[in-house]
Amino acid sequence: MKIALISLISPKHTVLAENYGVSVLAGFIQSEFGSSIQLEVVDQQFSDLQAITKKLTETPYDIIGLSVPIGGLPSLEAIMSFADRFSASAILLGGVLPSHAPKELLRKFEDPRVVVCRGEGEETFRSLISQLLQGELNLELLPNISFTDAEKVYVANPTRLFRNLNQLPLPDRTNARRISKLGGQIYIEASRGCSWDKCTFCAIREKGLNRRWFTAEKIVEKMEQCRHFVNPDQDIVFTDEEFIGNDSHSLEILHSLAQKLIKKKSSVSFTFATRVESIINSKDSDLTAHLRGEVFLRLVEAGLSSVFIGVESGSNGQLKRFGKGAKVADNLSAISKLKTYGIRLDIGIILFDPLMTIEEIIENIEFVEDSEILGLISVLPHEIRVQKNTPLHAMCTNWERKNGRKLIGELDLNSLNYPITNYADESVGRIAKMAKSWHEDYYELWYALKGRIRSLSDGSTRRVLMKFYAEIQTIEAQLIKALALDIQKTGSFDLAKIETLRMYRLEVLNQLSKAAALDSNLDPNRSIRTGILDFSKRIQTSAQPAFDEPRHHQLV
Repeated sequence: MKIALISLISPKHTVLAENYGVSVLAGFIQSEFGSSIQLEVVDQQFSDLQAITKKLTETPYDIIGLSVPIGGLPSLEAIMSFADRFSASAILLGGVLPSHAPKELLRKFEDPRVVVCRGEGEETFRSLISQLLQGELNLELLPNISFTDAEKVYVANPTRLFRNLNQLPLPDRTNARRISKLGGQIYIEASRGCSWDKCTFCAIREKGLNRRWFTAEKIVEKMEQCRHFVNPDQDIVFTDEEFIGNDSHSLEILHSLAQKLIKKKSSVSFTFATRVESIINSKDSDLTAHLRGEVFLRLVEAGLSSVFIGVESGSNGQLKRFGKGAKVADNLSAISKLKTYGIRLDIGIILFDPLMTIEEIIENIEFVEDSEILGLISVLPHEIRVQKNTPLHAMCTNWERKNGRKLIGELDLNSLNYPITNYADESVGRIAKMAKSWHEDYYELWYALKGRIRSLSDGSTRRVLMKFYAEIQTIEAQLIKALALDIQKTGSFDLAKIETLRMYRLEVLNQLSKAAALDSNLDPNRSIRTGILDFSKRIQTSAQPAFDEPRHHQLV
């Protein structure tokens, strides 16, 4: 039996990174079925769509699995336009986009062989491959899938999670080795699910009931697998929805993990995502609070180099709207606490939401200034994603009914997002539009710069890149604050201020371009220089180039 697992990408996301879900699934399938199957993994990062389509049409695969991220719909459409030439008995669509839009994709691709895998794929592939090896195929017996039956009725089979994660084999790291050599991001997981189940904007809140952990021993085994191929200056990134958790059981597992890594004298550095209440939690008993602090200290000793913390806002009103249990004071305390550990911080802020006020914008900018986190924020002019089946979506539609005015448009399938078309306060909408346009001018550059920084554990290369990152973000903060204060005072923007900041931005990016050209360690796969070139082309006039590019270096 021949099986193809195809990892697709979004054209906008240019950072080289492992598709960890495909790595895990490939390792599982090979361990489960051995020589009875031939498995091929293809990554769109290394093979263009034409080559992938040629392979799928010319090779007699029995199963084709397509992993589709947010933004990957154009790639999927290009491949599926040739589906009538595929010999496969089943075409499985998996990944984030299919998991959250199964009905929409099944309506789009009416081929009866197409099924959508919602969430985890291990049990689905085990059942599917077992059936086909026996010469059978009964879709009604496949867990975790959605499909359209012979009468074109949508069917969603029950979910079956892989309960004992410790029975999973190690991931297949064939592609990961190649990605690591090129400076890309490598992933690992300690658990599945989220134990908080609180955020009003989260589309995967049902995972709150289903958090499952690997044992500390199993996590160490997977980290040791990575140690043999990751670069010395490279972090591995934990993919967990939220790493620390809100219960003593989670803390005990992580404490054990840290102790084992310390004892092994592991050389692997790592990073993860967490939230404010996982750092400082007023509901903790004295014993749990002590354990929480001890866990962070031991993890740092074991190799923790950075933490992404979802602060989300510096406004109490907005934090309440987002369903966060923390207040602004808690956010400040958590940031201060993490700084004492001597680790790097990557801070998540959701600046714009359609129900916010101008006062909340100003509170947010003053918060990031006062807490000295400019240069540490993932994206400053970040607009919230309004996703279906979330409390935030209900808030927006309730406001629309009460006020007779639309805030959000129709679902955009490629982004799984209801685009924000208006703001409750139209002045806020004007500020958000200007700030987003400013950032989108160099989106590709920003994404590449952020990805390269995250792939580095420390050292002079990272410090140089962080300097540019902080300068760019400081300019953004100055712009947004100026816009908000001008609107508040006069009802209009001061164009002279905007032009001054625009020229400052050009100067900083010109310096980054020259630095990347002179030091290849800053940009080993050239994605930063490509982003700068794209930005230059976007904003240059016909008479004057935006950047004084070094003539001896070709940007591609």
